[in-house]
Amino acid sequence: MTVRVALLAAAGAAAMLLAACGSDDPDPLESAAGPTVSVGAHEDGGLTSLNLEAVGLEASAEYLALLHAGTCEAEGASAGRLGTLQADGDGSASLTTSTVLVGAVGAPTDLTPALLSDGDHVVRVVRVGGDEVACVAVP
Repeated sequence: MTVRVALLAAAGAAAMLLAACGSDDPDPLESAAGPTVSVGAHEDGGLTSLNLEAVGLEASAEYLALLHAGTCEAEGASAGRLGTLQADGDGSASLTTSTVLVGAVGAPTDLTPALLSDGDHVVRVVRVGGDEVACVAVP
């Protein structure tokens, strides 16, 4: 089963505000949109693959995709690195992985349904050397 969750809260709220104010912009969501990240999860043979799709990133910039326990508002103590997103010239990037690097040495750990179903999990996307640009719940 593939599930997609998109981070559009800020853009959606801005679009609703602009629409309520009678903006002359023909597509307020398009002009208000910043980075948007979607996370899909697919289970196959005891492993879970996460597929990240990002748009609206800074062109040609590098980002880290980090898996955290908890929610975007209250993350837990456990975390790991899913991989690197390299934005293309249009600010788009994607990553598919079935492992997460955990611990000080970055030991690869399989993403299993049990690992991802023990509570809430989020993917945080952080620009290398910079700030977080998105946080999305894992389905």
